[in-house]
Amino acid sequence: MMASRQVEEQTYLTKALESLRGAESEYASGRYNNTANRAYYACFLAAVAAMAHEGAGQDSKRSHSHMQVDFVSELIDRLEVYPRELRPILKQAEDLRLKADYAVEAVSAQGAARALNKARAFVGAVEARVSGRAQ
Repeated sequence: MMASRQVEEQTYLTKALESLRGAESEYASGRYNNTANRAYYACFLAAVAAMAHEGAGQDSKRSHSHMQVDFVSELIDRLEVYPRELRPILKQAEDLRLKADYAVEAVSAQGAARALNKARAFVGAVEARVSGRAQ
């Protein structure tokens, strides 16, 4: 069971890092709606990896809203293994992704840059903890 959890956390962390690289590539190409989309999925997949790492999420196929609540309530508030600064990032990233995917108004370069920077912080914090480099 332990090996299975390690495989799960590493798989989702790898997916999160791929999405983050995708967000960076999209930003460099000026595709800001795509940047917002990939930045959100980088954070979401990192949250799944974090939950698996802590043994807090037995069902990795949770809804997006459920994952947002669980990441904050379990890993930030209860276990205190992630900083409070990460608290709003998943929700903010999802809101921007929904705008990027469904709204008439496009995501601005500034909005995409903010989302990308927040995704880097979020994924970086999870990567550090999952890989054992957390302080």
